[in-house]
Amino acid sequence: MKLLHALLEKDDELKQYKLVDTDGQPFADAALSERENDRQLGANNFWLGPHFVLRLAHLGWGFGPSISALGLKTSFDHDNSPISVHKTYSLITEAFPRVKKTLFQPLRLPDNSWNPKGLDIPFRRPIEVFVPNVCAIDMDTTGTWPYGRRFEDQVATRFLSLFLDMDAEMNGTRYSIEFLNNQWLWDAAPIEPKTPPESAQER
Repeated sequence: MKLLHALLEKDDELKQYKLVDTDGQPFADAALSERENDRQLGANNFWLGPHFVLRLAHLGWGFGPSISALGLKTSFDHDNSPISVHKTYSLITEAFPRVKKTLFQPLRLPDNSWNPKGLDIPFRRPIEVFVPNVCAIDMDTTGTWPYGRRFEDQVATRFLSLFLDMDAEMNGTRYSIEFLNNQWLWDAAPIEPKTPPESAQER
């Protein structure tokens, strides 16, 4: 990575491009690192932890009220705002209380199919997913995100599920990282189109 930074400094054409970290977790670069060159650190991104708190708090003011508007419970404290708010933070002490549940809650899966051996494997937490920035595959699981990355994983809705309150349930179904892929949820939502969100990389 140091070599790439050195090349960027010397080559006028390369200076017009941003580095893209393609080896880490989905959405770590675009959503959390904001595609900044000095944040393309691969696994060695521990020092970005404070930035992730500030960034998730900013994203929470966008996603949190939207989740609440769907009639769902969110892990982000947005003071019951009825609409999304553009808000940024410069102090960890202000951002952390808003985002602490989002960062440390277990990311539940909808059933046990991800754990075919029935082993005692804890659910991963968002802070463990993005720090360090490594998309490692847990061979005791099916390798589905966040224990790896399978082709069929809908990572856009799974990333958005970080802002769901994983202790909640709806219509007898407990929230999970797959909860936003339930079509009945979108059929009942007062929005159009009635389809789960997706990212360009999933099309």
